[in-house]
Amino acid sequence: MWRPSSSLAFAFILAACGGTAVIDGPNGDGGGTSSGTTTGTGTGTGTATGTGTGTGTGSGTGTGTGIPGNPLVGEWLLAIDSVMTPGDPAFLFASTTVSDDMISLQLTPLDVNDPTIAVGETTSYGPFPVSGSDFAFVIPELFLPAEATPVDFEVTLADLVLTNQAAEPPYCGDLAGFIVQPLTANLAGSTFGMAKIVGPNLPAPVLSCN
Repeated sequence: MWRPSSSLAFAFILAACGGTAVIDGPNGDGGGTSSGTTTGTGTGTGTATGTGTGTGTGSGTGTGTGIPGNPLVGEWLLAIDSVMTPGDPAFLFASTTVSDDMISLQLTPLDVNDPTIAVGETTSYGPFPVSGSDFAFVIPELFLPAEATPVDFEVTLADLVLTNQAAEPPYCGDLAGFIVQPLTANLAGSTFGMAKIVGPNLPAPVLSCN
């Protein structure tokens, strides 16, 4: 089987490289020539960097108005001065919120000897209608632990109505209702007062509007 001679292969290589080769003829007399050229193309990549600067200015103004807080909203020391123990009140921590001409109330009994200590569960009441400073808290039932009463035993109050008579804090007024446990008694003629808590210390209690 015929194979290319080494001289023919060399000619191919040389031609591929752009040179001229002498190829032996059939009789080895160098009677043939071969020439070739090569061309090539190439691509390259490069990077370019640039910097730029810019400036801008802006200004703005704004105005705002503040709506004074509703004086009915806040935290209070609520004192109940009962006709059963006049001048010796029970204390409760009260929290009030107002929305859409309605006022809501939360009450937590406090230790009668140290009103900084809560001694009972917090109970929510309302909401109740309010117009300006005109409002009345209607409390179906209020349980006072023994520590929260001046008589040193548990008391349950019912059908309480606290009607405000003050135009601004501290709020105060008449209290109506009943004691239903451990005895039955009418609380007509009792009073209440709500002193607003501002800061870390409790305010002086308010027992009535007088």
